[in-house]
Amino acid sequence: MRIYDSRLRFANTLVIAISQSAHSPDLVKFAMAARNAQAYLIAITNDLNSPLVATAHHHIALLAGPGLAVAATKSYNAQLLISYLLVAARLSL
Repeated sequence: MRIYDSRLRFANTLVIAISQSAHSPDLVKFAMAARNAQAYLIAITNDLNSPLVATAHHHIALLAGPGLAVAATKSYNAQLLISYLLVAARLSL
């Protein structure tokens, strides 16, 4: 992936990809590019068998159950909670 003819450089960088389905082509493409640019990739998803999970170094499962509604409220709330817990752990809150 190139932006304005420059290569991505993500050495010593943490990239966190958050997605309910983890099948979005644009997100998977960026995640692959970030990993290829030496980023450490964490995927936070509700689908254990997705291309995003296969690309990531580490996966955090939302365990929110199947998304039966367009709003995906359970997954969204789980994503917010996991994001908060990651920040809290980093800041030792």
